[in-house]
Amino acid sequence: MIEMRPGVPEILAYRGGYMAVPAVPGAGKTTTLAYLAAELIAAGVRGKVLIVTYQNSSVGNFKQKLAGFLEARGLPSTRGYEVKTLHSLAVTVLKERPDQLLIDEALRVLDPAERERLIRTETKRWIGENYEVWQAAIRAHAGESVVRRREKLKKWERRTVELMAHLISHFKCRGLTVERLEPLLPRLDEASFLRWAIEVFRRYQLRLATQARQDFDDLILNALALLQEDEGVRERLRARWPYIFEDEAQDSNPLQEKMLLLLAGEEGNLIRVGDANQAIMGTFTVAEPDLFRSFCRREDVRVCPLLCSSRSSRDIIELANLFVDWVRRDHPTPACRTALEAQHITPVPDGDRFPNPVPPRYTIVFREYRTSDEELRRVVWEACRYSRENPDKTVAILVPDRYVLGDAAALLDRLGAAYREVAGGPAERRRTIQALGAVLDYLAYPHRSDKLVRALQRTLWPEIDDEEFAPFREFLENNPLEELVYPLAESIDWARVPRELTAHPFWGNFVRHLEQVRRWLDAARMPPESLILFLADELGLVDEELAIAQRVALAVRDLIRENPAWRLPDLAEQLLITETMFDYFTQVVYERKGFTPEPGVISLSTYHRAKGLEWDTVFVVGVTDDHFPSLLTDSFRDELWFLRSELANPAALAKAELKALLGEGSGDPMRDAKLEVIGERLRVLYVAITRAKENLMLTAHRQKVLPSGGTPRVRPAIPFQKLAEHARRRACENNS
Repeated sequence: MIEMRPGVPEILAYRGGYMAVPAVPGAGKTTTLAYLAAELIAAGVRGKVLIVTYQNSSVGNFKQKLAGFLEARGLPSTRGYEVKTLHSLAVTVLKERPDQLLIDEALRVLDPAERERLIRTETKRWIGENYEVWQAAIRAHAGESVVRRREKLKKWERRTVELMAHLISHFKCRGLTVERLEPLLPRLDEASFLRWAIEVFRRYQLRLATQARQDFDDLILNALALLQEDEGVRERLRARWPYIFEDEAQDSNPLQEKMLLLLAGEEGNLIRVGDANQAIMGTFTVAEPDLFRSFCRREDVRVCPLLCSSRSSRDIIELANLFVDWVRRDHPTPACRTALEAQHITPVPDGDRFPNPVPPRYTIVFREYRTSDEELRRVVWEACRYSRENPDKTVAILVPDRYVLGDAAALLDRLGAAYREVAGGPAERRRTIQALGAVLDYLAYPHRSDKLVRALQRTLWPEIDDEEFAPFREFLENNPLEELVYPLAESIDWARVPRELTAHPFWGNFVRHLEQVRRWLDAARMPPESLILFLADELGLVDEELAIAQRVALAVRDLIRENPAWRLPDLAEQLLITETMFDYFTQVVYERKGFTPEPGVISLSTYHRAKGLEWDTVFVVGVTDDHFPSLLTDSFRDELWFLRSELANPAALAKAELKALLGEGSGDPMRDAKLEVIGERLRVLYVAITRAKENLMLTAHRQKVLPSGGTPRVRPAIPFQKLAEHARRRACENNS
């Protein structure tokens, strides 16, 4: 059984029609949906219940809960349901007409890694042809060094590839073809990001056509077209799936919504569950949060909210609700007052088996620091102290972006703290790939001691810091490698080894590792994909790391087929660059694995990655007006710090410009883009606040320390100031 909290009986009584379930954070929507699905299956529904999710990790979660509820009813754990991501659903739809799936025998579907590689190629070609207008978007500084300028150009090139990939998906998910977009080009300035994306989109689509390929977005487009055109397919699938449940509906996009509505039919059975106040993926995906809001307001839709949550203490719930009220009533930019829905979280009733946490005192704290460095150091120290003193509790540090994430990880390393980055984090996710790349790089240049040093540090000795490794590095650099790896006497000439090195506690391991390097060199004649699998075994990779290595080996095989002239240096370069197609494999592996906070291990996450998770104690870092702007005149900062300030959010700017040209915006793309950013950042802050169960600390600073050495002034965000006033007042009331 599940707890019959307010709203749950009404949802479980559902037997047909359209229903929207707005669900607050921690309301148990997955459990409720799974229980309802089990009820319908047990009642003998013909066909199967279809559950559509947006993340691979959610598929396993749903299956596990549903299996438990079915087994409790004495039914087989796999009976009567299918759980699919949107893309797997599209493939299933197209299999109803195999000729529509592949058009002809030669056509292949690109996986995301291939798509990224193709878009990268076409984007770089476009940059080369439009270099002056492209580089003009970068912020210029007087007296800037050549090295610094090159760094910005490299970052902007990588970000331009990501921007083009995002906008191409945006076009397709809005059903916009090249033919529909090209007439807009004469109305666009040459510096318009939208213009760039349309031109790259044209090249990309031409490449797909000449190679007889399509991408995953095309699958949804084709599935939608098939459903629209073929009544027979619609009827067969409606009989197969008489009930359709959609999870995280606030992250839907127009094509996905149309496909589900067609599958359900006007008289069908469709439940959409989501939280418009947690719609924070618009910056990174093609989600459109207004779609779920509009669905909730349709006359033919029954709305059954889930507003009870046992996740957080009453004080944290009160703060979250106060934030919603302040945004809707008093936000200084009136156009942003609809960024959050008028939806309050309520504590669970007395007697609930899972009551709200009850901390011994008021445990919400707001703190301001002079600089961003001081803030991060203090927060990391506080998190470590809390984790040490409360080994049975979970704790998280939430930060604005991956740059701050890297700084926080470095501080935690320095303190020797146990921590883990959420979803594998950029550093953790790339560790396996870069380790393999470092070994391939050395095998490509076996005479280079610096390459061997990096390979050893990335693979066999990753836990040893630079200072401790220094004497071994010096030894490798000052002695011929061939005499160390293949000594003539079959052992190292001990007379040449400094006494302090042989006495070092790691010396025995070092000698054994040199023997391992010899095996690497002997294996270097293998085909590259076999070599990678050999190295994975040599390095003792297991679980997620082994899965990543296996996927990389398959991708390398395909790369060699496409680029027969490539050798080990080319493969090593692909594995070692900061962002690469191989990141897709790590993302898939870690998404399927999911993330479970561990007591005694500090979770480190960006705000966005924290969505869907919860911890006993949460530290929210960097709540300043550049990360959480409130006024159109505020400085809008995002990860693209190297661009001119008015261009800092190119994706939002391009999408706002597209809306204006299609007659959907206000006619002022810059204003629309800023309003979109303000609204989404308000929802991001709401998500961050509602991750905490017992303790919550939000911090801000007044001076930002930049990598370049600059120290611009910032302010605590206006929402921070308003919420801090409430927290101080409540703390005083509790202490009096």
